[in-house]
Amino acid sequence: MKISIITPSHNRPENLLRAVKSVLAQDFKNWEMLIINDSPEYDYDEFEEFLKEKNDKRIKYFINDKNYGVNYSRNRGIDNLALDSDYTFFLDDDDQLLNNSLTKQIEIIEKVKCDWLLTLSKSNSK
Repeated sequence: MKISIITPSHNRPENLLRAVKSVLAQDFKNWEMLIINDSPEYDYDEFEEFLKEKNDKRIKYFINDKNYGVNYSRNRGIDNLALDSDYTFFLDDDDQLLNNSLTKQIEIIEKVKCDWLLTLSKSNSK
């Protein structure tokens, strides 16, 4: 089973870095992450250096030529999914996965036999 994670980003490279690190820390390893940078005019140099150092082939990084918005960016991710992907997750750049989140979500999907799943484990909103 393979999971595709689509993450659009706009002007938040620090948050995006935290989101990517949370995916890299998952115990479930058969995933791809499609990151769509929707702010080409903004400085993502430190984030891009992190990606270069990690050199993880599961992470695909796209940069839009201008700001098109989150829906365009999500659709760009969908257009570039791996053909062998079984499920698609959306992870915004200001969110992160808790430990074992992917494994737990797959367990729910398989147990309930659902076609889609919406989860929210924790929120720091008041």
